[in-house]
Amino acid sequence: MTYNKIYLKLTTVPNQMEVDMDSVEIQVFRNKYEAHKSFIKDSDVELAYLNESAVNGSFARIYSITLGFVHDGMPVVKTMFGQEEDLLDKLLSVLRQTEFKDATVVMYNRSFILSFLSKRLRKHNYPISALPVSLQSFDKKPWTIGGSKCIQDYVKGISFQTENFSETCFIHGFEADIIEGSDVARYIKKEEFDVVHQSDIRYVGYLMDVDRQLSEESELGKVTAVIEEVGVVAKQEINVLEHILASGHLSAPVVAAIVEATEANNWDRENVLTLVKTALSKTKEYQSVNEEDYKTLKDALGLTIDYSRIQCVVDKGNLGKKEADVLMKLYKEVAPEDKTEIVSLTEQFLIEKNKMGQKRAKESFDYLKENLA
Repeated sequence: MTYNKIYLKLTTVPNQMEVDMDSVEIQVFRNKYEAHKSFIKDSDVELAYLNESAVNGSFARIYSITLGFVHDGMPVVKTMFGQEEDLLDKLLSVLRQTEFKDATVVMYNRSFILSFLSKRLRKHNYPISALPVSLQSFDKKPWTIGGSKCIQDYVKGISFQTENFSETCFIHGFEADIIEGSDVARYIKKEEFDVVHQSDIRYVGYLMDVDRQLSEESELGKVTAVIEEVGVVAKQEINVLEHILASGHLSAPVVAAIVEATEANNWDRENVLTLVKTALSKTKEYQSVNEEDYKTLKDALGLTIDYSRIQCVVDKGNLGKKEADVLMKLYKEVAPEDKTEIVSLTEQFLIEKNKMGQKRAKESFDYLKENLA
């Protein structure tokens, strides 16, 4: 089943719940706002940071992501919380699923959401292309962004007045019982997490109701709500493909999760590395993976290979008949098992460098294997 709309909300909180006035972040915050805030003492900076930083992706992080969609005429809302990078991986994974990849992403304040997402992806070193087209904002004007809908812009039209979410709900006959702004951080600091989660669920439910009224669609029934802590299950029962395809690149948490699962399940490390390469090769349009990323994963898996015995091939970056002749001359008198190792090392190197598909490399390897092994 495919869906034509998916509703999106971000809940954000300051990076620092306990403010460190000597940190670089607070100094950057002070420098950015002091001309407009007239800070007199440190407590002024701290108060402004706690009350206002959550709207700026430079000084805040994503606490939770809430998604909604209509399934068989019934609204389903799922709020997810956890480590920010796990949340970003999960969001990207969902939006790439067949069921949602062509869905219009409906948001209330699109400019805030797209700007915040872009900053946090940059913070975690994701490639810009990781976002689907519907959420990409770099070098774009609002009217050039396709695949998404902003309710706030839609209801504003040509008016000079901008509504907030509670006001929009009020106009459409809904009493928006939600937590917003700095109150979110206060509840989280008090560890009243479920209060925030339930508010997120109600928010997306109202968002769906407003959108359906504006689209002249029938009223929805009771919301089916799901709350999920992301990252926890993944650490227990990792699916390598899901982790890699989620972000399209080898981020530190993904590498750590792969290593942890490999050790816990006693998987063959070579097979894991091959699986990762296969997954990445199928998502080339979403990722930018360099040799250092592969090396990081190989080091973490304990698979770093010493290629010094085939240095002529390493220096060339490929295998030709000349390099094959050098290897045969160097190792013609060694034991059979050593010859087998040379052939195996050469084959592994060519696979790593994606050279085995080249006619010259394949013929040179067959020549080496026939005459040395």
